[in-house]
Amino acid sequence: MLDACRSIRNQRGVALVIALLALMFLSLLATGLMVSLNAETDLTARTVREDRALNMAEAGVAEAIERIRTGDVPDNNNPKMVSQIFLVQAGSGSRAGRGSGRCRR
Repeated sequence: MLDACRSIRNQRGVALVIALLALMFLSLLATGLMVSLNAETDLTARTVREDRALNMAEAGVAEAIERIRTGDVPDNNNPKMVSQIFLVQAGSGSRAGRGSGRCRR
């Protein structure tokens, strides 16, 4: 009878060790998944910012091409000519190089 009690107590110790090992494995698995999810979120946010910047750049190029076609930008056949194009009506925006020096949004 005494040997049976010792055997049961030894089995309880083994069950506790197995349960702790399983819990540690599940904790490591959950931590790995959280790190992976965080990396995917950062990658997605970066991709969204890059796509937004590309779309804005392409819209700016399209705006410049359209203004050149309509004659809003003078063309004197000088390949080094530079022109500034702003998305405001003439006279309604602040002038380049003037102001408080702070960016406005």
